[in-house]
Amino acid sequence: RLQTKVYKNQIAKSIHHARVLIRQRHIRVGRQIVNVPSFMVRVNSEKQIDFAINSSLAGGRPGRTKTVSYTHLTLPTIYSVQISVVAVSLKKKNSCRCMSC
Repeated sequence: RLQTKVYKNQIAKSIHHARVLIRQRHIRVGRQIVNVPSFMVRVNSEKQIDFAINSSLAGGRPGRTKTVSYTHLTLPTIYSVQISVVAVSLKKKNSCRCMSC
């Protein structure tokens, strides 16, 4: 099985890691990318198991990269804004239901 061969060739750290690498299309046999962990590898193809050429693990195009956040920077103030608070008096409505209050 390809999963076992990837682990035995020390391409993956564990048998489970080998399965993940294969399913995520990081492994090729010869020039063909294989994404089936149960792929039966022939004896003459065992030496051709390697990372895929376009895999980010083999030096291909990088996957997710960390983006730089500029939210902590303060921008210069162009306009000064003055906010005034207007007091509004609200007359409390009586909660009594009688007509004399």
